[in-house]
Amino acid sequence: MHPTDSAVPDDIAAWRASHARDGAANLREMRSRAAQAAASCGAYVRVMEPSASSSGVLAGVPFAVKDNIVVAGAPTTAGSLALDDLLLSPTASVVRTLAAAGATVVGKANMHELALGVTSDNAGYGAVSDPRHPGRSAGGSSGGSAAAIAAGSAAFSLGTDTGGSMTIPASFCGVVGMRPTHGRYAGDGVLMISQSRDTIGVMAHNVGDVQFIDGLISGDTTAGSAGTRLGVPQGAYWDQIDDAVRGAAMHALDELAYHGFELVEIDLSDVQARALEHRHDLVGYEAPRALDALLQASDLSIRSVAELVGEVRSPDVRAALAGFVAAPVGERRYRAALRLRRDLRAIVKHRVLAAGVDALVYPSTPVVAVELGADRAVVNGHESPLFETITRNTETASMLGHPMITVPAVRDPDRPPVGLTIESLPGSDRDVLATAVEIERVLRAGGSRRMPEAAS
Repeated sequence: MHPTDSAVPDDIAAWRASHARDGAANLREMRSRAAQAAASCGAYVRVMEPSASSSGVLAGVPFAVKDNIVVAGAPTTAGSLALDDLLLSPTASVVRTLAAAGATVVGKANMHELALGVTSDNAGYGAVSDPRHPGRSAGGSSGGSAAAIAAGSAAFSLGTDTGGSMTIPASFCGVVGMRPTHGRYAGDGVLMISQSRDTIGVMAHNVGDVQFIDGLISGDTTAGSAGTRLGVPQGAYWDQIDDAVRGAAMHALDELAYHGFELVEIDLSDVQARALEHRHDLVGYEAPRALDALLQASDLSIRSVAELVGEVRSPDVRAALAGFVAAPVGERRYRAALRLRRDLRAIVKHRVLAAGVDALVYPSTPVVAVELGADRAVVNGHESPLFETITRNTETASMLGHPMITVPAVRDPDRPPVGLTIESLPGSDRDVLATAVEIERVLRAGGSRRMPEAAS
């Protein structure tokens, strides 16, 4: 069955209903779709045998788990063949919470090797593509988590985010992806590359399902307040983006304004510039230390990042690891980056409150999904560095630990997806979700009208 077929269940309620009608058939269908997604778009590195509970609010609901999150009994490779024999336990708390609610893991989702990239062009396990646009990247590093949803093989998925690894693949694949406030979810059982930035996140077909899963994981089930006054950051958020993205995002903002949302320009260009200038300082210090600690505590023959360099398959990841070894980030630079983050958080909070906006809204990525194997991004016909371009709009919120969620800006099957990100201040997750529900409702209704060709 094609993943865009209308018969494919696309939400939690549909999977639950299917399981209630015939649990055995539902389990077979889960595995079949996961296996198909693994074969057709590289969504999974490992398909598992589902065994759903007959009780619980998620009974019969399949979910995918990014392969840097521990599920006991299955290897946790972080998308690297170098770690293919790494068996860890116990299962991550977030996964245990969902399993206790009745959900079942259908597979470990493919990813950019060691979570050090934004395309999930994995040279060991294979590249991950957008199931609906097979020649294009699913994004990263949580590309498999997004592709699993877009392929209809899971009701929701877990990924992780360092600098946009939830919202970028959600944007590229046309699904919903949320990065919560840093620290909102338990972080145990995750092969982190940055303790100060990494967080588990949730993807699904719609905001309501993400909202539901967030409540289960966090224990916070407050309704949240939907905001209608949205701040539109200026500067590079809009100036340095491809026309296809600009057209789709502006079309979405026009729809929101028509339906009663108030759009207010807000200047965060200096904040964005400073965040981008120091984007690598926290990860550059924390990643090699986290990887060294993991390797030294394991039974693997590889004992250090220096030894790992020659074992990874993806050239860009190998180059990143070599950079960690050759030009390490020192303690002074790291502490300065932590102070900068504190200062930038205060600046953003002051400007958001002064402008009286409920959330920020902007294009998730400056470009649509790049072609598989691309090593450069193309913005309006001009080549630009791949990683720096794709992460430009997600980096600041991720660095500051803000909650943000990406929803499809325009639903047009003839065009590559474009995501719209809603972001707000730390701790406002339920308000962000409530706002995203309303934004999604407007954009889904507006999606019946095609974008003008001139705006594409």
